[in-house]
Amino acid sequence: MKSYKSFLVYTFICLFLLSGCLSLNVGTKSRHNTYIPPSTGTTTDGTVPTETTKAPVEVVSTFEGTASWYGPKFHGKKTASGEIFDMYELTAAHKSLPMGTKCVVTNLDNGKSVVVRINDRGPFAKERVIDLSYASAKVIGMIHSGTIRVRVEVLSGKETDGLETVAGPAPKANTEPDTVIDTKNETKTDTKNNNISGEYKVLFTIQVGSFSSRENADRLSDSIKEYVEDVWVEEFTTTESVYYRVRAGKYSSREDAEKTATILSEAGHTGFIMELK
Repeated sequence: MKSYKSFLVYTFICLFLLSGCLSLNVGTKSRHNTYIPPSTGTTTDGTVPTETTKAPVEVVSTFEGTASWYGPKFHGKKTASGEIFDMYELTAAHKSLPMGTKCVVTNLDNGKSVVVRINDRGPFAKERVIDLSYASAKVIGMIHSGTIRVRVEVLSGKETDGLETVAGPAPKANTEPDTVIDTKNETKTDTKNNNISGEYKVLFTIQVGSFSSRENADRLSDSIKEYVEDVWVEEFTTTESVYYRVRAGKYSSREDAEKTATILSEAGHTGFIMELK
């Protein structure tokens, strides 16, 4: 009798363990059926992922107010940062932002925008929030008005190092800012910057405009295609806004970019040369 009871107990235990193993196997099978291995080149829904653009640059603060500009009177003088003020660079003065901070400044009247770097202190007139260099002011169309209402987005410092930069001055034979050197038959050396004309290792393009409206960007793009074949609109995004930059041409030397920029300028289009990274 005892052996019979022992047999029943043993049989019951085996059946219990077997049922547990079956349950465990079902669960494992279900889990593996829904598992998608990594690095397959597809998303979880089986579609091929779309190529992503650059991550938005973080905006640490935003403010609006009146902007002014300064130029010839201060050109060549030392700024509060210690740099020599160059009215043809995309810089600005602010009362308290750290030197080197980059900001997107947008003209609220026409939607044009520009990225500037803080390298000076000011403005000191009441009710004004930022003082732009001549070049910065020209880009957003405020030279004749003198002052305008703007929106300023202060960008995170750690995320602005990779932003495209305005190309430095090309080697010149004199100090005239609008002089273009013909380097077709000879090579000129800029002893100040130790650069040899035409030997840049980056690509250059001309930014003809930057807008908060895609429609305005497309309109400008269409208007300059008769002068430049390679024209495109590129999005620049922050955590607050999207800007549409109109770019024209890709050049292996600054001199080639300057030739096209001169043509565009004669046609009434303001732009500046950028280094493509």
